[in-house]
Amino acid sequence: MPGSRPRALFLAGLGGLGLLGSLASCSSEARSCDLESSAIVMVATVIDGDEGVEVEIELEAGVDQGESEGTPLALCGESGERIEVNGRAAEQVRVLGRFYYVVEFEEPEASFVIEYVRDQGTISAELVMPPTFEISAPAEDTEIARAEPIPIEWSPTWPEHAITLAIEDRIGSDCLEGLGYTTEIEDLGSVLIGANQLESGPSAKADGMCEAWIALTRSSIATYPAELHEGGSIEGYVKRRRRFVSSG
Repeated sequence: MPGSRPRALFLAGLGGLGLLGSLASCSSEARSCDLESSAIVMVATVIDGDEGVEVEIELEAGVDQGESEGTPLALCGESGERIEVNGRAAEQVRVLGRFYYVVEFEEPEASFVIEYVRDQGTISAELVMPPTFEISAPAEDTEIARAEPIPIEWSPTWPEHAITLAIEDRIGSDCLEGLGYTTEIEDLGSVLIGANQLESGPSAKADGMCEAWIALTRSSIATYPAELHEGGSIEGYVKRRRRFVSSG
């Protein structure tokens, strides 16, 4: 799946928008304004999901090669330091001891400009998003036996690009064996998953029926700002999901 390390809000966003955590001040935490820009790592993720768009940005102190993950950083709002996305101020959210700067958009946008405003100047990056799309087949809540192939269609296509296809179980459920099914295919608008690619897990009902989701994900990467410490990333994802009933 997209991303190089687990992030609480990133995982929540891919499964459906919604935030965990609480507002936090930077009074007693490591602060970004105490470091030069060249010592700060930015990790930004834009998730265009079925329920809207969520932008999540995290800052941390840069580390040398071979060292452990850097210290989470809080912005110094009292000095005017801030993060804006397409001109909208990001809200600070704290989850499991880390700080996230979040902006939500109701509708997809073709690109997102992230501006990190500091005393030393503004650091900017533009992420061009993959084109949006919709799943057209199968129909919602269609019952598909695991011994039958699964025909999937979506549009519009994105020629000369790849798209990630996954069959997902409900979070915390093992109705489907293992992690379901994941592959990367050409973004041509249709694919047929072969019969018997899914297997029943230990919690499946006697008839093997359970809810599952077809998930298609497009991704793109922005140029990382040279002013910041290496090791960060700015990534965008367009993910669409379609619920169906998988039967044994």
